Amino acid sequence: RSAWIEESLNTYTRSTFNPYDYGYMWWIKPVGDYRAIFAWGNGGQYIILFPELDTVIAITSDLTRSPQSRRYQRDLFDYLEQQLLPVLETL
Repeated sequence: RSAWIEESLNTYTRSTFNPYDYGYMWWIKPVGDYRAIFAWGNGGQYIILFPELDTVIAITSDLTRSPQSRRYQRDLFDYLEQQLLPVLETL
């Protein structure tokens, strides 16, 4: 099982709708100096993995599909890079 999980986190394609790589149901993008691996659900729900930091973040949101949802995602990953990752690096 763990081999399949590791395999699912590899990049197999690149989205034509956004600038992210894609594995088996996981999106992959750099956030700061780290590789963020994330499941992206409807309404702004996320499971975000930072393997190098041994960190999993779960976010539940109630956003509708709208122009603001793209801004929310940009703001979320900016927050992770600028605010949360520096704290996690000290742990």
